[in-house]
Amino acid sequence: MTRAAAKNHPNVVIVVDPNDYEGVGRMIRDGLVTQRERRRLAAKAFQHVAAYDTAISSFLRDDAETSDEKEITFGYSLVAKPRYGENPHQSAGIYSLLGATGGVVNAEQMHGIEMSYLNYFDADAAWSVAREFAEAGKHAAVVVKHANPCGLAVREHQIDAWEAARAGDPVSAFGGIVAFSERMNSDTADKMRGLLLDVVIAPNYDDEALAILRTRRRTRVLKVAADDPPRLEVRSVSGGALVQEPDNLDGDEFQDFRVVTERAPTDEEEIDLWFAWRACRFVKSNAIVLAKDRALVGMGAGQPNRVTSVNLSARVAGDEAVGAVMASDAFFPFPDAVEFAAEVGVKAVVQPGGSVNDESVIDAANELGIAMVFTGRRHFYH
Repeated sequence: MTRAAAKNHPNVVIVVDPNDYEGVGRMIRDGLVTQRERRRLAAKAFQHVAAYDTAISSFLRDDAETSDEKEITFGYSLVAKPRYGENPHQSAGIYSLLGATGGVVNAEQMHGIEMSYLNYFDADAAWSVAREFAEAGKHAAVVVKHANPCGLAVREHQIDAWEAARAGDPVSAFGGIVAFSERMNSDTADKMRGLLLDVVIAPNYDDEALAILRTRRRTRVLKVAADDPPRLEVRSVSGGALVQEPDNLDGDEFQDFRVVTERAPTDEEEIDLWFAWRACRFVKSNAIVLAKDRALVGMGAGQPNRVTSVNLSARVAGDEAVGAVMASDAFFPFPDAVEFAAEVGVKAVVQPGGSVNDESVIDAANELGIAMVFTGRRHFYH
């Protein structure tokens, strides 16, 4: 009926949005609903029906059916209208998937000023990392700046996770986005005093922790409900979109680690290698991560070559690079990155392998006494 009325909009006024009731009612009382207004209302009606049909299609679609479909639509509903987008001259909207109740866009804002477009973007990056590192009996804390995790740690106590995450890059933590995998407690909230933060995210908060956070006038505080992982990732490009399956971490990936050097990693190094490999997936390519004792100590992101990312990671890590492990989201094309890592004290490396120069990279690692494992899988994140 809605679609039929919209098709006949020159003769029928179709209204699907309660926000239009008053204005349309006034026009009817005045005796004129213009053709331009009828077209606008018809467009909204068609969009409403399209979103409804998309919700049904998504529900019926088999999980195995993804980006190979001949036709695909995505349904979203507006949940917020920030003052502007990525820059002040850009308009923007925040939309939720139809039927979705979890995730950052559907978060309950417990305190703080209005969320901006970039606040949502960075908060989602932080929440994705915290969710990835959530595990029973442990606390994960992550600090994000410009969508990259610059601090990350997993500890038995939340306050220790926070302190270790902040120590990963205390300079970049200023003005950052912070997320926790578990309910935030008052000890952690109290320890965060004095540091400017844009957004704090957690699945819940102790009353006292929330009271402490509410003394921050500008910091946005979000309570985020668990959300189902997306079936597809969509990116706009000129003329259309790029659609792919999400880059989920295979649970067996750790079991597939293959030692390729004469020295195998120690038990402690193996734990950190797995931690670094998981963290590396959230860092923009070319991604390099240095980790020690289940904490991020250095990170290099978004560089046009891998050696520069290693240099940046080492510079951030400083003395903490000694005894650390290194993860690379893709293979090393030459031994130079591994040689530099050895100079700053890195003891073990995890990388996908697959370069034509793998043997020379392995030879360099053997000469330097570095343990190296191949995963056989890369994790680019552009």
